[in-house]
Amino acid sequence: MELDGENWPDHLQTRTVRDNRASSLASFTLVNEHAGAVPVFHLDLYRLDGVRDIESLGLEEYAERGVLVVEWGERLPHAWLAEALHVTLAPGENDTRTISAKGNGERGRHLHDAWCALPEAW
Repeated sequence: MELDGENWPDHLQTRTVRDNRASSLASFTLVNEHAGAVPVFHLDLYRLDGVRDIESLGLEEYAERGVLVVEWGERLPHAWLAEALHVTLAPGENDTRTISAKGNGERGRHLHDAWCALPEAW
C-alpha cells in the first residue's frame, strides 16, 4: 500500500525520528539476528524467488523466538500479511525519516495499538 500525506487514514500512526546510531543492514544475508530481551530477526526477501523459498526460511520458528522485521514483505505468503503490522519508512526533512504503521487483522491491530502506546521520544 502506498499512501501520500494527504490521504492517510485516521488510524495510521506516524512518527518522525532522527537516528544517528550505526546499524547492520541485512543486504547480503537473508536473516540477521539482533539480540535483546526479545530477539529481532531482520529478513531481506529481495533475493528470494517465490513462496517456496520464503517458507524454506522457517518463518514460524523465527516468529516463535522473537520479532520478525521483513524487507520486501510483500513477498510473504498472504497469511503472514493478513495479520501483520506494516511499517513504512519514508525520507523526511533534514536527515529525518517518517515511520508510519498500520495494523492488518486482529494481531496487526493489537501490534498497532502497542505501537501507538509508545512514548513519543522512543
